[in-house]
Amino acid sequence: AFEGGNLRSPSALLVRIGDDPRAEAAAVKDIAASAGSAGLVSVAWSDHPAGEAFQEFNLKSPEVVDGSFFLRDRAGFENQDLDLLHDVELLGRCLVESIEPKLGEYGLDWDKVVIMGFGKGAGIALYASMLNVFPKQVASMVLFSPVVLFPSFLAEKMQALRKANPAPLKMFTIWGNRNRSTPGTYRQLLAQTLRKAKEVHCTPDTLPDGDHSFDGKSVGVLTSLLPLCLPR
Repeated sequence: AFEGGNLRSPSALLVRIGDDPRAEAAAVKDIAASAGSAGLVSVAWSDHPAGEAFQEFNLKSPEVVDGSFFLRDRAGFENQDLDLLHDVELLGRCLVESIEPKLGEYGLDWDKVVIMGFGKGAGIALYASMLNVFPKQVASMVLFSPVVLFPSFLAEKMQALRKANPAPLKMFTIWGNRNRSTPGTYRQLLAQTLRKAKEVHCTPDTLPDGDHSFDGKSVGVLTSLLPLCLPR
């Protein structure tokens, strides 16, 4: 885990969850430098024992690249799919457990939290948000190339857990135009799923030459979005 930004008396907490803490370390430090009055915490799901299978999940496999993996529904699940879903939900709960002490330390509530995710880490955070794992709604989410397992199944679970008057959630999704790990059929299905959550106001964007990586261009996009994401 990495901490940066204003850690004395932050006005908000930026929570970064990516896929490779070591490879993304420089980018995270650049984000911290742009955090202004907010504090930043970076969490590493890949270091958790429950993250082993999800980490091994191959984003370059033919069934991911052609989109057929993501299109599976409950009837087509295999045991390993159910195991992966369980791990992702558990990792979401672990994410909450890692954020709560920081909120207590800084005297902040969940409505002062901005989630910034990439790849599988972004998928973990999105699942946690849509399935009400966060105790309260966060202020906003900025998700780069989120890898969300089986959006149709997520939509089913969201319907079952629907709240009466959910707090609004501002969300930005940024996709790499050349990212073969998040094919068009998958992106469309995820967009349809998010539209079913009335509280989510999702703004998608595309990086013209983007692949499945979080680089300097990603940092530039993220820092330009932060003023729109930070709670007032």
